[in-house]
Amino acid sequence: MAYLTPKLLLFVLHAVLGSVGFYLTLFYRQSLHLSLTAIGIAVAISAFGNLLAGPFWTIIIERYPSRHGQLLAVMMLTGTMSMVAVRLAVDLIDPQYWQLASFMSAACYGVFALPCCALADYAVLKILGSNSILYGSQAVYGYVSKALCFLLVGVLIDNTTSGFDSAFYLWALSAILFTTLCLATDVAPDDKSAQEVAESSVDSFQPLLKDNVYGNNYAYHPFEDQLSYISEEGSIHPTLDELERRQTSTSFAPTYRTFSSNPNSHMHRVLTGFDSLHHTSTAIIRDIHVKASFIIADMENQVPSLGLALSHIPAADVVMSGLFPLVNDDNEMPPMRVIFATKIIGLSFMMLLTGISFSLVNTVLPIYLREVINAPITWLAFLRPTGLLTEVLTFWMSKRIIDKLGTTVAVSLGHIILMARPIIFYCFSQIFMRFKALAIATECLQGASYALLWAGTVNYIDVFLPVEQRSPMHGLLALLQIGFGNALGALMSGIFYDQFSASTLFLIATGCGAASMMSLFVSII
Repeated sequence: MAYLTPKLLLFVLHAVLGSVGFYLTLFYRQSLHLSLTAIGIAVAISAFGNLLAGPFWTIIIERYPSRHGQLLAVMMLTGTMSMVAVRLAVDLIDPQYWQLASFMSAACYGVFALPCCALADYAVLKILGSNSILYGSQAVYGYVSKALCFLLVGVLIDNTTSGFDSAFYLWALSAILFTTLCLATDVAPDDKSAQEVAESSVDSFQPLLKDNVYGNNYAYHPFEDQLSYISEEGSIHPTLDELERRQTSTSFAPTYRTFSSNPNSHMHRVLTGFDSLHHTSTAIIRDIHVKASFIIADMENQVPSLGLALSHIPAADVVMSGLFPLVNDDNEMPPMRVIFATKIIGLSFMMLLTGISFSLVNTVLPIYLREVINAPITWLAFLRPTGLLTEVLTFWMSKRIIDKLGTTVAVSLGHIILMARPIIFYCFSQIFMRFKALAIATECLQGASYALLWAGTVNYIDVFLPVEQRSPMHGLLALLQIGFGNALGALMSGIFYDQFSASTLFLIATGCGAASMMSLFVSII
C-alpha cells in the first residue's frame, strides 16, 4: 500500500481524539457527577486551549522541523496522561476536588492533545512531499478511524464490566501506538533530498504552463473574475472597491492570466507549487488547494474522487493552526482595510455565530440523549459516524453543489440545515423517546450543514482575495468558528441547560443560526 505511514498516523491519531470529547462529557456527568455548567466550562477550556496553542505549536515545528515527530509524540503523551489523570482522580482524591481536576485536565488536553490533529496533518504533508495532492486520500483513513473507534468505544462502555475504564484503556493504547509511529517516522527530509525531489518535480508541473505565439508563459489561474493588479513584486492585491464588486453567487471558474515568465517570480512559485518542499506546511496547504482546483475544473462534468475532493477543501483545524504567515511562507495577512471590508466582516460574524450554534447543541447532546431520550450508549455510538458520513459525502459533492446552485444558495442551504437540527430536537422529543433511532439519524444534518458552510466560506475567500492572502484568511475564519465560536457555545450551553432547559437551548441555537444567515444576506447579497 502506497504511503502506509501517513495512513497509519492519521488512523491511530483519530483512534485517540475522534471520540474523546463526546464520551468525556458523559464521563464527567455519570462518574464525576459534574453540573452541566461545569461540563460546559471544561469543554470551553479545551477549546480555548486549542485555539491559543495551535498556532504556537505550528510556529515551533516550522522553527525546528527535524523535531516534528518527537514534538508530536510528547504532546500526545502529555494530553493523554491528562485524560487518564481524571480517571485516577476518582479513586485517589476527594470528590470536592473532582471539578478542579477536570478543569486542569481539560486545559492540558486542549493545549497538548487537540493541536496534534493539525500537526499530524502537517507531518503527512511533509511525508508526501511533491505528491501532497494525495493528502485527501490519506485523510479518508482518519475519517474511517473516527467512525470505527467511536462505535467501538460506545460498545465497550455499554457492554463490558469495566465501563468507562475500557475507553481509557483504548485511548491510552492508541496514544502509545501513535507515539511509537511519530518517534519512528522521519517527518522532515534533509535539505539535499528535498532539493532533489523539488528539482525532479519541475517537469510534473510543466503542463500548467503554456507558451503562446509571443513567447509568454501563461500559468493556470483557477479563480473567477480576479479583479486585481499585479505589483512589481509579482503579488496580487485587490483594491477595496474591487473587493466590494466581486461576484459571489457562483463558484470560481478557470481562467488564464499572464504572469512573469521568470521561474523565480512569486506567483510562478505559488501556482506551480515548486517551492512547497522548501516552505512551510501552511504554504503546502495553499498549494494543494490551487492544484486540486485546477484538476477538478479540468474534469468538467465528472465527479472528482473522494480523496481529491478532500484535498480541495482545507481542513478548518489545519488552517487555524497555520494562521500566522511565517518567513518564506509566500502567504501574507490581508491588509486591515480588507479584513474590515463589509463582506469579510459579514463572513466573520457568520462563522462565529455558526460555531456557537453548533457548539450549543454538540456539547450537551450526549447528555440530552442519555438522560432525556434515555438512549443507551450503544445507540449513541452511532451518532458521530452518522454525522461523519454525511460530512464526507457533502464535502465530496460540494464543488458540484456550488457550481449548480451558487455559493450563496449553498451556504444558505447549510444554514437551513443548521437551524433544522435543533428545531427537530425541540419539536420531536416525545417521538424520539419511543423511536430512538430517529434521534440518532437526525445527526446526519450536522455533517451536511458543517460541510456546506465551510466549503462555501472557502469558496467566498477564493473569489474575494488573492492567492497569497487566502490561507491566513481561512485561518481567521476557522479561528472564529471552531475556536471562539466552539468555546463560547460550550460555555453557554451548560449555563442555559442548567438554568433553563434543553428546549430553550435548542431555540437559542436556532436563533444563532438565523442571525448568522441574516449576517450573510446583509453583507454578501
